[in-house]
Amino acid sequence: LHTAYRRQRQMCIRDRYLFAQRIAIGNGNTDRANYPVRAGSFWAYHADVAYAMPGDGPDFLLGWTHFCVDDKKSQGNVSGAELFRGPGAEFGNINGVPSAVAQGTSSYDYTDIDALVGKEFELYSRFHFHPFAGLRYAQIDTSHKSTFYLNDTFRGAAEVKNKFNGVGSRAGVDAAVDLVGGLSMVARVGGSVLFGTQEFKYNASNTQANTTYAYRQNGIHLITPETDYRLGANFSYCLLY
Repeated sequence: LHTAYRRQRQMCIRDRYLFAQRIAIGNGNTDRANYPVRAGSFWAYHADVAYAMPGDGPDFLLGWTHFCVDDKKSQGNVSGAELFRGPGAEFGNINGVPSAVAQGTSSYDYTDIDALVGKEFELYSRFHFHPFAGLRYAQIDTSHKSTFYLNDTFRGAAEVKNKFNGVGSRAGVDAAVDLVGGLSMVARVGGSVLFGTQEFKYNASNTQANTTYAYRQNGIHLITPETDYRLGANFSYCLLY
């Protein structure tokens, strides 16, 4: 139930990075146009090593998940005063013209390792349930960068980096419904509470004002809840009788 279908998965990050903003003021109204980078959907990889006790005993599982995704976007006709408001990155008065261009990039690198124990229950020889509990370790690296140009000339950049390492308890349930000919629908609901530390870095440069700015903070202690939901199909075929 819980090993055959988790090899390669389509995943999605519900996150976005606002790399530029255009503000137009006229007739007493203010119109704001935000330009984000969204990671969207991507492929992730997962592998399990499991051992099931004979009979009605529990099973033990060691799982690994990893993905790395990058995305970028460019936007012209932006106003320099609203490109990025982080410290050291204020760009003064660059009029909103097509030659004023902002570029945004986002990068996500995620790894988790699970050590779980679970037990499968069967209902009417068709419905399968597999509750599990254990520990999860997770490492999350994110990087977001804005780069700005005027008349194809570099004017400045700002970058934010975060790195989180945490470990904590995990619990959830797998479910499957047998259909026909070894085909079944599978689902999972799981959650974790991770205790860990975060590293934060921020760097900015501005050639217009000839300034640079750097800030770093280590050892930020966090308690981070996490949930995941999965839905897919599984096909099983017995080679040995």
